[in-house]
Amino acid sequence: MADHLLQQLRRHTSCDVADALGTLGVRGHLPDITPRTPAAEDLNTVAVGPAVARGARAVVVDGRIRDVHELQRLILPVFARGISCVGARGALIPQPATGTAPSTVTIQRGENYEPMVVATGDIMVADANGVLCIPRQHLASVVELCQINAPVEEACMRDIRAGHGYRTTLTKYRTK
Repeated sequence: MADHLLQQLRRHTSCDVADALGTLGVRGHLPDITPRTPAAEDLNTVAVGPAVARGARAVVVDGRIRDVHELQRLILPVFARGISCVGARGALIPQPATGTAPSTVTIQRGENYEPMVVATGDIMVADANGVLCIPRQHLASVVELCQINAPVEEACMRDIRAGHGYRTTLTKYRTK
């Protein structure tokens, strides 16, 4: 995967990425997964240590998390569907390690969405606005669209801050 594309992608928000994916007809949104911790300064939690060592920039959980007070000390943010004090003891059946990570994970996105498959090499984008998955084959197109749309978004925000109406501003810049 091209590192230069990832560097360019980091300049954009999940909203920018969602707009680009929408233009491409790709549904990458993971509804109801929101930030649950701020990024902090030290790592004292064993569960995500290996992810940090491999270069992870965040943890995305398709479910609820617990021990938030511990997670708040992470050096990377945690995104999840919710928080619960109830653990998974007795509900999870440990499986022997195979030495390899699964190549895909299917995420159920709720009754209004089709399930989404996240594959090895796909890019997860997560910030205060939400969480999305960019299928790796769409990365270059998403980055290109984000770069095209960025000046338009900046012009819109400049006019709105100057007191111009929202609808007028959108008509001025987004219908060209």
